[in-house]
Amino acid sequence: MLLQGLSVFFIGMLLYANQQVDYRPIELALKAGNALSLSEYFDGQIELKVEGGGYDIQNSYSKVQAKNILVSFFKKVKVRSFETKHSGASNWSKYIIGYLQTDLGNYRTLVMYSNKDGLIRIQEMEFIHDNGE
Repeated sequence: MLLQGLSVFFIGMLLYANQQVDYRPIELALKAGNALSLSEYFDGQIELKVEGGGYDIQNSYSKVQAKNILVSFFKKVKVRSFETKHSGASNWSKYIIGYLQTDLGNYRTLVMYSNKDGLIRIQEMEFIHDNGE
């Protein structure tokens, strides 16, 4: 009976682990300032907000448009690194909150994503220049 209970427990843990979406690929792409790698995880449409560094945009963009904006943004600000401060879940989405360190200062960063058919799909990203306030 104990063996059967342990089997059910471990099977449940394996199923739970398989449902988890690892955000590590997003984090690595942000650390490298690699918009092309990041765009592989974009959903069909993405809400994108970029404030600072000569940018003041907030809109819904296609995957290609969002990729092009981020290529330009990352090139201009010259990404040094990215540090995740918090991650979690809210309703149907998961999120990462952190700081993108660049030559032009830090950007508070929010990434909202979900798991669609076992794949990471980013629906929303925000990069807000942190003026140290």
